[in-house]
Amino acid sequence: VATMTHMEKEAIMGKGIDEKKIHVIGAGVTPNEVWGGKGARFRERYKIRGKIVLQISTQTHDKGSPHVIEAMKILWQRGLDAKLVLIGQVMNDFDAYFFRQPSWVYEKVIVLDYIDEETKKDALDASSVFVMPSKAESFGIVYLAAWLYKKPAVGAYAGALPEMIQDGKDGFLVPFS
Repeated sequence: VATMTHMEKEAIMGKGIDEKKIHVIGAGVTPNEVWGGKGARFRERYKIRGKIVLQISTQTHDKGSPHVIEAMKILWQRGLDAKLVLIGQVMNDFDAYFFRQPSWVYEKVIVLDYIDEETKKDALDASSVFVMPSKAESFGIVYLAAWLYKKPAVGAYAGALPEMIQDGKDGFLVPFS
């Protein structure tokens, strides 16, 4: 039996499967399918000059989208010059949350629903940091894509992410609340 994480392995062992029959193989991405983004093209298209904080996921509570905005509001109020770019399907809970934000927040956030692969690669290349403090990740392939672009990644102490991100070494983990 092949699993992506030790957490999955333990769950399967809990079903009575012999540990010797279970192998943690992880997951991966094919670099040539991920590389090739042109950050300058993304910045020009969306008229962004400063830093970019990027999240690529479904925009919803469980993926941490509102949490990212709340953290960014603190950083913006402290003077951080950065755009928050959220890429992915917008769910109703996030839409309702975002609608209640003050107008100055709208000026600092770019929400892109579905986009093509080229634009996603361009966004990864243009970004300064990748954030997705999700509590709903079985593995999180998109973190691997961010790392291919040499971007630090922020995830949550939830699911398999602590098994993947070494807090303070190749990314940061935050509590999910």
